[in-house]
Amino acid sequence: MTDEVVRVRPWRDPHDLIVLGFAALLAVAVMVVMHGAFIEDAFITLDYARNLAFHLHWGLLPDQVSNTQTSPLNAIVVALATVVVRDPLVAVWVVTVANALLLAWGLLALGRRWGLGRRLAVIALPLLFTTPLLVATTGMETMLGVCALVWLLDSAAAGDPRRFGWIAGVTALIRPDLAAVVLVVWLAHPPVRRPLLASVWATFSRLMVVALPWFAFSWVVLGSAVPDTLLIKTTHRFGDFATALWSDLPQKFPSAIDTSLLVAALGVVAVVVAPWVARRQGRPWWGVVPALAGIAYYLELLTIGASPYAWYYALPVAGLTLTFAWALALVRPRRVALGLLAVALVPAGSYWLPATRHGVPLAAAPVYGNWATSSDYRTLGLWLAAHHHGQTLRSAGEFGEMAYYCECRIVDRFSARGLLLPLITKETRHSLLWRVNYHFLDRDAEPVPPIDAHIHFDRVEPTATPRWEVDTPSHGRGWYSVSVP
Repeated sequence: MTDEVVRVRPWRDPHDLIVLGFAALLAVAVMVVMHGAFIEDAFITLDYARNLAFHLHWGLLPDQVSNTQTSPLNAIVVALATVVVRDPLVAVWVVTVANALLLAWGLLALGRRWGLGRRLAVIALPLLFTTPLLVATTGMETMLGVCALVWLLDSAAAGDPRRFGWIAGVTALIRPDLAAVVLVVWLAHPPVRRPLLASVWATFSRLMVVALPWFAFSWVVLGSAVPDTLLIKTTHRFGDFATALWSDLPQKFPSAIDTSLLVAALGVVAVVVAPWVARRQGRPWWGVVPALAGIAYYLELLTIGASPYAWYYALPVAGLTLTFAWALALVRPRRVALGLLAVALVPAGSYWLPATRHGVPLAAAPVYGNWATSSDYRTLGLWLAAHHHGQTLRSAGEFGEMAYYCECRIVDRFSARGLLLPLITKETRHSLLWRVNYHFLDRDAEPVPPIDAHIHFDRVEPTATPRWEVDTPSHGRGWYSVSVP
């Protein structure tokens, strides 16, 4: 391998700088479209980030410790940006663009590692940033996970277990359940596994150095090594995760899901065909690994009994998209590959042109599972701020964005652990793993706060006033109202 293959310094090459600029422009375009349409769970991250940035406090509410942030690194990174820009919503712009630059840099390095030059980055970036399912996760940790996957692939192909270990530790902080992705990438690359014992030590020790401090802190100080979200979501399931992406979600969001599935389907074809093409060209077959990693992640979530939240499918789709980009990059001559890329982007254009016809930002994400749109939640949150400031309100179910704009105390099991204690007690009686996970939890320090008002969600229009009518493809029609006990 040449030094160019091993080391990529895009700030020294004007052509690489153009690719980085292209990535930044794509990220800005995504934010322009999406900054008013974050899904509910993105606002949970913003709540955590704001409390961490302004109060050095880990919790969804400013005065209540909770541990329901699935991606600690995403919340921490947004919080660090918030310390500088003083606004979590602006911080998401900063983090999104910075991640896009890091992703583009990784794709440039990986393209050279695979003998494809800049073609991989030039092809993969527009595919990733125009796939509606991926765009819908803006503000969440999905694209951080995609970026980590790219750098894991580069480190593994380089046969560098030390760097692989550092990045694996970062990946664990992005989402602990990305363990399946790390394992598949490691197993698929012999260079990073030789010699085996030395490689395992070099990788695992560095992974622990990065990830263990947070999980130890979470276990001892926050009361659980893994987020409470895992307990909540694995004990209260709905729908069929195995098939919802192509059976249920297309009925609710047909254009967005069909566009995303088309790129994923092309990735499946690439898994079958592209390795043969790569071998004929004398190139490595490792471009199939992103797809395999995404499929492994899907199977992991299926195994633990995940519910069909739309964003759970985003990383598998991204993995298949990267494999499809690799297949296109193998096509010769280059102008033919770029022509095929243009054709592949036609479905995305057919989705985004009508979606943005009435202006940007969008009123709602391309795909979401919420009970109301972002603008509805914002309206309700601002009303609560004006009429219930300083009070404790019992949530009707979803409240991340309400809490963000209300800046009041809205409680349920995700924000007030006292309401989760009965479930914790029940599960720890029957499971050694849960007992170990909650070993340091101080149950006396988690009181159920007194409730000043209740937020209600009803399918039948209530008589209470004020009330807010909402309607979404994922949850149907309903009404929010507030009552005082």
